[in-house]
Amino acid sequence: MGMLAVLIFAVTATYLTIYPEKIPKKLLYELAIARNLVGNHLAFVSRNRTKYYHEIFPGIYLGALPLKSHNHHNLLSKDLEVGAVLSVVQDFELSTATIFSCPVEKSDWKELGLTQYQISSEDLMPLNDRDLHKAADFISRCHNGIYIHCKSGKGRAPSALIAYLVKYQNESVNSAYQHIKSMRAIFLNRKQLEALKDFESSFKK
Repeated sequence: MGMLAVLIFAVTATYLTIYPEKIPKKLLYELAIARNLVGNHLAFVSRNRTKYYHEIFPGIYLGALPLKSHNHHNLLSKDLEVGAVLSVVQDFELSTATIFSCPVEKSDWKELGLTQYQISSEDLMPLNDRDLHKAADFISRCHNGIYIHCKSGKGRAPSALIAYLVKYQNESVNSAYQHIKSMRAIFLNRKQLEALKDFESSFKK
């Protein structure tokens, strides 16, 4: 695939993920996975580094959906020495193969001896208060490295990490958001930020 074709595909996929109401959910999923892979490829070619995940704090990684077809499960367990995975995705996102990839499934993590915990959340939607607590509590129990992901590692997964920082590290939503954003290109929409602000306010009563 030529560079121009790659760029056109990436721009198209990005546009459709910004306006998801225009396409079916599973097609959006496939396009987002393709965009993740193309973006990572371009970042590696131009700067010799990954765009697929980032180490936000020592041993705490934030990234996109791990793909078995790209050996991400072995990368996380062996190279990065991650001991747990937090998946903030819907069920179909953990089991749907696309023309570009095949996700790492729950059984794959189990075979590797990793603890994997899923919080089911729809893309672009805020995590509710209960799920924010679940995410924060799970992250707090992981002392041997953790990979936190959603589909692209830009909305739901950062929300989970921010919840942990608010609840266990006494961070504000704003400071946590800005720190993560300085490390990885993330974007939380208004509803996601409002849910986190409400979560934060519950600790100030």
